[in-house]
Amino acid sequence: MMDISLPVRSTPETFSEVSDLEVGIRTSTDNDHSLDKKKDYVITNIAEFASTSHPAHPRNWPWWKRWLIMMVYCALQIYVIWTSNAYGSISTSVQDYFHVSAQVSTLNLSMNILGSGLGPMFLGPLSDINGRKPVYFCSIFLYVIFNISCALPKNVVQMVISHFITGLTGSTALTNVAGGIPDIFSENKSGMPMSLFVWACAGGGIGAPIGTGVDSNPKFGWRWLYYINIIVGGFFLVLILLIPETLPMKVISRYELAEGRIIEALPKVKTSEVFQKMKFISTMGFRMMFTEPIIITMGLYNFYAYGISYFFLAAIWPVFNLNYKMSSMSASCTYLAGFVAYSLLFCYQPIQDRIFRRSKKGNNGVVVPEARFTSALGFTLLFPAGMFLFAFTCNPPFHWMVPIVGLAMSSIANSHNWSSILNYLTDCYPMISASAVAAFTLPSFVGAAIFAHVSIIMFDKMSTKWAVATMAFISISIPFIIYSFYFFGEKIRVRSALTGTKAIKYLPISD
Repeated sequence: MMDISLPVRSTPETFSEVSDLEVGIRTSTDNDHSLDKKKDYVITNIAEFASTSHPAHPRNWPWWKRWLIMMVYCALQIYVIWTSNAYGSISTSVQDYFHVSAQVSTLNLSMNILGSGLGPMFLGPLSDINGRKPVYFCSIFLYVIFNISCALPKNVVQMVISHFITGLTGSTALTNVAGGIPDIFSENKSGMPMSLFVWACAGGGIGAPIGTGVDSNPKFGWRWLYYINIIVGGFFLVLILLIPETLPMKVISRYELAEGRIIEALPKVKTSEVFQKMKFISTMGFRMMFTEPIIITMGLYNFYAYGISYFFLAAIWPVFNLNYKMSSMSASCTYLAGFVAYSLLFCYQPIQDRIFRRSKKGNNGVVVPEARFTSALGFTLLFPAGMFLFAFTCNPPFHWMVPIVGLAMSSIANSHNWSSILNYLTDCYPMISASAVAAFTLPSFVGAAIFAHVSIIMFDKMSTKWAVATMAFISISIPFIIYSFYFFGEKIRVRSALTGTKAIKYLPISD
């Protein structure tokens, strides 16, 4: 019996790649008569499953395979987001059908958003330990089922509950895509995939014209929004079955078992370990949300920033439909200004990636997560600037393109900040990336749910100009948050109990 250890690179920080962890592998050989048999490797250290040097690690797959997986899952993200964006276009029809108030009808939207925030708190940790693919398939299957319930509700209560569950199950796209990017891309190459994910989130904006189109067509009606979801969801279920698992621990363990090796580090099926997993799944996201300064601050930022996107979704009707006398379809299409802005930002991402690689090279090859915010120092200023431009030009005699430019400016800043934050979180929490993303997103969706209702009151009680201007004054604080993490992020990380590889001791797997 002999011990073999992979070489370990010494780094001054805990934010080096997971492959830097020491990996212990016991190799047993017998006498010459056993040479005709396959050698028996006994893997005893869980760090082996996270080693990027392993030939089966998803990061070592062909580039085309990794990007194909990424594009499929980003398309899935567009699919699940368009429902919440589309509902604003059919809300009045649902209100008339059930004879309820605007606030009650909007509960369908807010509960969908709230479910989208709560879902990742459980689906994120679940995918971190049991794999991405099973979580994808089961949750999207339930998403399709409850879209049937949304299409054929007996009353508005059933529809509200069904919307909450579709948000809960559909949130797997947000959790698994963002949290799974580190599975298949190194931190040097994760910028473009994360930017594509953010672009896909903006792509959900096509839901607004889709909702308007089916609702205004006498041959269809609002129910067809959900019928379309059912059809497209069935297509994605087939694709998910064809896409491989990407969680490194799962992929590498299957490879080793197929090679005839014994893996002692795999969790044993014991009652105590089942409860340990359940505890991890149900508490890790909430623990991070309430104890990690990085998650708390970023969550508060996105509480406002993501809420503003739904505030603008409500604003397009009084601004473009009433003030500028546009048709319902034309007003819906103005929301796609954000999609155009995100597309332009996606083209900029290679420059940000180059800045990040240079910062890493200048730090002796050690990742500097704060470098993710370098470009954001400039872009984030567009957030309040765009909101003020929208607020004070959203009425004639200003041309309707002027407030759209303001919307695009805020969208560029918001999308770049969001992409930077997601990359920052996956750099800071590589061992529990999906859990970190989940903890970050819950306040975001709570904010969006609140803003969906607050916007109704504000646009009813205030002029459009001052409703938006009020939010613009609040947005002045956004740049200060980004600047704070750029300059003081390292000090915050050092005091964290879960950043870097420190979180490995909390994973419910024996090593």
